[in-house]
Amino acid sequence: MPCLPEVPSMLVNYGINIDNLMERIKSDCTKSVINKFHVSILLASTGEVLSYGINKHLCDGEKIGHSKFSLHSEVNCVVNYYFKPVLNENTTTLLVMKLSKKIQKLGNSKPCAACKVFISNNQSKINLSRVIYSTQAGFEETNDIISLDSKVSSGDRPTLRNPIYIKNADE
Repeated sequence: MPCLPEVPSMLVNYGINIDNLMERIKSDCTKSVINKFHVSILLASTGEVLSYGINKHLCDGEKIGHSKFSLHSEVNCVVNYYFKPVLNENTTTLLVMKLSKKIQKLGNSKPCAACKVFISNNQSKINLSRVIYSTQAGFEETNDIISLDSKVSSGDRPTLRNPIYIKNADE
């Protein structure tokens, strides 16, 4: 089974019950062509699931299955939330998990630098009070997303090395 059965019990400490979502997460993880599967879930303070998002590769048209770009699960989840007919007025929690299909363990899913900015820019619109993300040891929580120490996503690293993005010191 590619998704950890103990994940729901690990989240009880945070007041989160995702037992009802585990079948969907397992199914999406199994179908995913991505070995390091990320899922994000936006939850109301009542525990209601408001939105769900997974990481996806976006086809660049060169060939089927090939992609230089990806949609991160955090962005997918927040964007999906905006399509709801009635938005939540209670505080929300964003849960972000990385599930490795190969080694069947939780992985580090702290939002990358770009997702951190996206979440921060949308924090008041979605009434976000905290972000809980997986680590190799379990889960961590923050209510100060902008202060998180984040890395540049692996997909963005080639872009940042491109000479057109490196500012010349003489300019």
